[in-house]
Amino acid sequence: MRAVITSAEAATVIGKGGENVTQIRKMAEAKCTVSDYQRGAGERILTVSGAVDAVAKAFGLIIRTLNNEPLEEASSPQSKTYPLRLLVPHILIGSIIGKSGGRIREIQEASGARLNASGSCLPLSTERSLVVLGVADAVHIATYYIANTLVEQLTERFGGPAASAYATRSGGPAGPMPGGMQVVPYQPQPLHGSYGNPDTYKRHTNNAQRTPSNPYGIPYLHGPAPAPVPQAPIHYADPQAASAYSGAGPHQPGQAGAGPTPQQGPAPNPMANMLPGQPLTQQIFIPNDMVGAIIGKGGAKINEIRQLSGSVIKINEPQDNSNERLVTITGTQECNQMALYMLYSRLESEKHRI
Repeated sequence: MRAVITSAEAATVIGKGGENVTQIRKMAEAKCTVSDYQRGAGERILTVSGAVDAVAKAFGLIIRTLNNEPLEEASSPQSKTYPLRLLVPHILIGSIIGKSGGRIREIQEASGARLNASGSCLPLSTERSLVVLGVADAVHIATYYIANTLVEQLTERFGGPAASAYATRSGGPAGPMPGGMQVVPYQPQPLHGSYGNPDTYKRHTNNAQRTPSNPYGIPYLHGPAPAPVPQAPIHYADPQAASAYSGAGPHQPGQAGAGPTPQQGPAPNPMANMLPGQPLTQQIFIPNDMVGAIIGKGGAKINEIRQLSGSVIKINEPQDNSNERLVTITGTQECNQMALYMLYSRLESEKHRI
């Protein structure tokens, strides 16, 4: 199994003189490697291979290492969460999502982790990202179920799990695979290039909330950041509401009322004339009485949505004579889609609870 981590996180996983990764390998009985540093790239590829239970245990130990937690202790309510970004071939992601999102819900319920699959392949690849958010034990359990699902699919469709070794340690293609499986593996791109990972965002291992340090999820190292592209605000309670976003998550709403659409007329294309990774600003209005459900106790819910989506989310102060609050979401198209999906899911859940 492959995952994307930042270069700083890679250094933590490896440890001084390879101490940390050696300990992880020994305790999990799995092989763990980190791709070599590529000049200008802010990410590296973490590859874990071995038996399913060993791979899952290794990821749990990796999360503990990144969170600076004892490797031998079980997770507790005080444990930090971590958004692990797995890389899954596009041709296999459907088996993890399942029919109408059934399989991914089973994994979430069994593990306690939150899972979100990106709606499109990562740049210059046929892999999609699968974010697994949870404490170390939750990630351990979730990756166990994910790995089992992938092994079943590889065995049924491509002759066995050997086809999972489609990428080299450096991240490039490994050549012809058993069973004819063809995958173009994702390789980290230079941060200043035209292409970048659309759902990449800065993570800080010493910050429990892990809010993105860069407001758009992509560091613009050369010159000013492009101006965000605004869109007309959407009202959550709009009676004409219908599904307005697709590919945002693994089991996105498909029925009327699940999410709002812009006003009638030709749909504007906010991506027209935009460079890949350029930030987009979208706004929605939510009822005042549902703001608390979005924010959560101590800001826990809104911070979870921020860190999982990679978008910057700002909730305006209440205005006189208005029963709604303006929410501004800024990030790449894919980040905003995930943020909108999670916001609307939270609103729908609260509405049904009431």
